[in-house]
Amino acid sequence: MCFDQLRSYFAVRVRKDLHFRRVMETDLAMRWLNSGTGQRILDIGCGDGTYDYRLVRQGATVVGIDIDRQRLRRASHHHLGCGLVFLEARAESIPVRSGSFDSVMSLCVFEHLAHDDQVLAEARRALQSRGRLLLTLDSFSRPDVSECWRNHLRKTHGVSQLYTVSAIESKLQQQGFR
Repeated sequence: MCFDQLRSYFAVRVRKDLHFRRVMETDLAMRWLNSGTGQRILDIGCGDGTYDYRLVRQGATVVGIDIDRQRLRRASHHHLGCGLVFLEARAESIPVRSGSFDSVMSLCVFEHLAHDDQVLAEARRALQSRGRLLLTLDSFSRPDVSECWRNHLRKTHGVSQLYTVSAIESKLQQQGFR
């Protein structure tokens, strides 16, 4: 394997697996998704495609969307030939047919979205009638997280939403999720 390939493999496919909290979160999420051959999955906020690559290796067909053109280029480059599809698109208007996915996932993205209700409506539209939605949300609304730290996250990481369990449950129910 040439040095560039090795470097890209580490940067995109291994790097995220070295963060123990991210490993705990994503391993649980991937098991819950239970993807396999024939599953069609939409990833909202796919970034560099690391998790999409895992799902494709399990036999799923994955379409990843993101607004960051540079990250999508990197995803396409690093996962070339894997059968992944990456689209530059806003999550508020996803360019896919209604009812075309078995699952929609979004890992650590929703807290950055200004129009989360629109994105949930789009996710619902993209799902088949018995489809499943997988969201992971950072827990900045916990009482042990200071307001100073929340403000820091808003400024430095573009955090728009701080969810409580009841708040996200309400949003999901309003969009027809059970």
